[in-house]
Amino acid sequence: WDLHAWEALKYTLPNSNCDGRVLLTTLNVDTASTACKESHGNVNTLKPLSQEESWTLFCKKTFPAESCPSYLEGISKCILQRCE
Repeated sequence: WDLHAWEALKYTLPNSNCDGRVLLTTLNVDTASTACKESHGNVNTLKPLSQEESWTLFCKKTFPAESCPSYLEGISKCILQRCE
């Protein structure tokens, strides 16, 4: 998301105080701040996972019944490096 996309999107969302919620995710701090000011919301900043946490999550999701097979560890770690 960027500020231009938010400006185009915000008019499609209802503003009727009917307890509806929108969760906006973005890496752009300006977009998050602008959206929050206009909607009286909150910005929640998430910290990135450590390499160890990333590896643990990746293995749990990719190999739920077992640990990562040794012959796939190299390619699995290459995939994780691309996600930084």
